[in-house]
Amino acid sequence: MSRKKPYVLFALTLILVLIGGVGVRGKALSTTGNAAPQNANSIQNLPLLQKLEAQQSVLAQGPSVYSGYTEITDNEEKIRLQVPVEWSDIETGQWTFKNKKAGVFLAASADLANFYATRSQAGVMVGVSHSLARTYGKEGLLGLEKQDLSPQCRYKGRFDYQNQFYSGQYDHFTNCASGTPGLLIFTTASADQKSLIFIRMNVVSEADLQAADTIIKSFQVLGDPEQDDHHEN
Repeated sequence: MSRKKPYVLFALTLILVLIGGVGVRGKALSTTGNAAPQNANSIQNLPLLQKLEAQQSVLAQGPSVYSGYTEITDNEEKIRLQVPVEWSDIETGQWTFKNKKAGVFLAASADLANFYATRSQAGVMVGVSHSLARTYGKEGLLGLEKQDLSPQCRYKGRFDYQNQFYSGQYDHFTNCASGTPGLLIFTTASADQKSLIFIRMNVVSEADLQAADTIIKSFQVLGDPEQDDHHEN
């Protein structure tokens, strides 16, 4: 009988190890396998890219990544941001908001006509405006866009964001009737608080989530884009 004790102890130890392993693997699945849904507070504290991935469900299969990024600017070289090289259709000029002159804009997409018309094309538009800063402010403009977009899209909520230059909020919409899987509206203000900065991005594929993260990390508004420094008054 004494010879059997080591084997019995070994068997019991092996069973305990296996049970422990199952428990550990089960916990890992609940963490990395998205078995447990994240609440709003946990999403709010994530880095921007992880927030977008947690909020955005249905996306086109491709592309999963863009081939690279390049810097674009407005005519005055005061609005700067990094966009995918595939977004080679670029436009800048006077920004019209609600049929009124608002300020200056810079936009990029692979197909701007589609981006403007149907929102089913990935792309970005950055608008800078003194008048909208006075009329609406950052939260007011988000509220106005939410009022217009909520009947057409599923509203995922309002979230904070911050980069090394700016902090603000954004609204995330999904499953829009226009065919857009994801629509992001960001607002913030210039350093002197005189200009409101508005950023709209259409998210179609997984690559656009990374593009959104890159754009928000890279965009800057230097000086006053509404002031033409290249011509005398």
